[in-house]
Amino acid sequence: MKKSRWLRKGHIVLFVAMCVLMVLVTEPISADRTTAEYNALMDRVQETEQLPVIVTLDLKTPFQPEGRLSAMAVKAQRTAIATAQAELSQQLLPYGARVYVEYEVFPLLAVVADEAALRFLTTSPLVTGIEEDVAVPVALLSSTAVIGAPATWSQGYDGSGWAVVVLDNGIDSNHPFLTGRMPAEYCFSNANGAGAGVSLCPNGAPYDTSADVEIPACSVSTPGDLCSHGSHVAGIAGGADNGGVPGYNGVAPDAQVIPIQVFTRFNSGCSPTSPCTLSYSSDQLLALQYIFTTLRLSHNISSVNMSLGGGQYYTACDGNSLKMAIDSLLSVGIATIIASGNEGWSDSIAAPGCISTAVTVGATTDGDTVASFSNSNALVDLLAPGVAIDSSVPNDSYGSKQGTSMATPHVAGAWAVLKEANPTATPAEI
Repeated sequence: MKKSRWLRKGHIVLFVAMCVLMVLVTEPISADRTTAEYNALMDRVQETEQLPVIVTLDLKTPFQPEGRLSAMAVKAQRTAIATAQAELSQQLLPYGARVYVEYEVFPLLAVVADEAALRFLTTSPLVTGIEEDVAVPVALLSSTAVIGAPATWSQGYDGSGWAVVVLDNGIDSNHPFLTGRMPAEYCFSNANGAGAGVSLCPNGAPYDTSADVEIPACSVSTPGDLCSHGSHVAGIAGGADNGGVPGYNGVAPDAQVIPIQVFTRFNSGCSPTSPCTLSYSSDQLLALQYIFTTLRLSHNISSVNMSLGGGQYYTACDGNSLKMAIDSLLSVGIATIIASGNEGWSDSIAAPGCISTAVTVGATTDGDTVASFSNSNALVDLLAPGVAIDSSVPNDSYGSKQGTSMATPHVAGAWAVLKEANPTATPAEI
């Protein structure tokens, strides 16, 4: 195995740029409903007969991230959310629509709808937005000295005391690169049981307290090989001490890593080959809500890594339901860091990286040039190495991958290092 290429002297764009990162301003979700968007949904439901959608509910007053609210206001908003959910669920009963997720913190409802139910939803005064619960791929196309990490380590900052949460397709739970620093693991898969694939939770259910990938559902040729992406991403963010090889570390080698499996196995219909893993937005929302309601109460979380995405967006996509979750985490000082995508677009990026309050990351080569595959536009906040990056893969092995998937955990790990150096700093100040 060759020595890591992450760490080479010279590229300090990441650590410098993060110190002057633009202020992240949160806004209520857009209530715009366009004819084109709804026509597209109607076309989809006519093709599929049943369509999983995420519905945004009207609370009469704008949704506010709970970190901005008093305890009394939090309780009032959650009560309003539950009331709106119950009212819409009751109105959907005659249509036979199936509600498969009721979110506690966000005014959202995940529903399997037929054409009649979808038409009702498009006209309901309780509804301000509808989007298909689309399953998207990892942001993978096929280092640390490059971002100046060794100089930071030499000053005593290596992410100690902080945790990076990795929303991906699981992890090799006993990999030596990460052993002993995963205080928790979780899994949300197959759209809470309403999806069209196979759950990747080790227990086969929609939810599990393990994200281990060395299971049959994550395997094709060798244990965990279908789900190797998450282990690779986690190692970049926080891997440490690979077999005693000096300098072979992730960006925050003393940080904790919390993996959350949010992907689903699909045995057919994949591009370019099947089987593959894709992630439903509803599962991502469940994971982000769990971070907000539970994980942050017992762990010092600096950042959330999402090396995934799909679609093409030229401007901010702040109508996306994930914005409420990103804003909620931001309101309590947690940055959500997302890959821009790998189609090589120079004027557009993928969702959910197009959400304006996310920290969106593109990829560079070790020579400080933007990688040819990296999506770019004004919504990209930072660049980090993403070409030929060595990291952990299942079966206690190591391998090289490239993509904005690999660039993103460089930033997520750096966030932990910077929080150790300045624990009270907000994402806007970093």
